Amino acid sequence: MLIELEDKIIELIENLDKDKFIFNFLSLYDFPKATITKLEKGVNNVSKNKNEIHLKAKLFLEKLKMIL
Repeated sequence: MLIELEDKIIELIENLDKDKFIFNFLSLYDFPKATITKLEKGVNNVSKNKNEIHLKAKLFLEKLKMIL
């Protein structure tokens, strides 16, 4: 089970889609599809900042810009 999860995470990283990464990652951990869809659409996102995804008491993600 753990090795299967690791393989799926590696595949997710190798086929990186920055806009969908977090949603695909959550699906690997059996988050309900309805929750992921609502979060994607912004319905369950309690953050008002467009660069943040916040699912109350479960997840907080801030998209950062890399400056070189």
